[in-house]
Amino acid sequence: MILTALDLQLVGIILWVVVFFVAVIVESLEPQLVSLWFAGGALIALLFATLFQVGFIWQILIFTFTSVLLLVLTKPLVKKVTNRPTVPTNADALIGQDILIEIGFSPKLSGMGMHGDVRWKLISHQNVTFKAGEYATIQSIDGNKLIVTKKKEGK
Repeated sequence: MILTALDLQLVGIILWVVVFFVAVIVESLEPQLVSLWFAGGALIALLFATLFQVGFIWQILIFTFTSVLLLVLTKPLVKKVTNRPTVPTNADALIGQDILIEIGFSPKLSGMGMHGDVRWKLISHQNVTFKAGEYATIQSIDGNKLIVTKKKEGK
């Protein structure tokens, strides 16, 4: 079966309508911007296909150019929208505070500590041993573990 120029024009129009709706549906289902540019490219290619009746190869080039152009032009906006600061949690308030070590530990092992009424798994990146009954200073939180350092004397 040989496609005529009219058949290719119709195939192009149908293709851009399908690409547009698929891109819009994917965009509505994803919380991040992933296909917005393709929807714009498909819309512009569809307009050129229907209004100016450009050939299928030109439609593909217009789609590609428009999609890339929209991506480049909207990148600063997308970066601004998607790079929101991390919202601190209540656990972040522990950083800098002291914790009582219940089960001692060394650099290759983890220990246990109590802060308030919550028991935490403790690890350290220092090359020191922590003994039960000592206090350590909380440096950061990694999942369900507190990363601690030896408490400085006098604090």
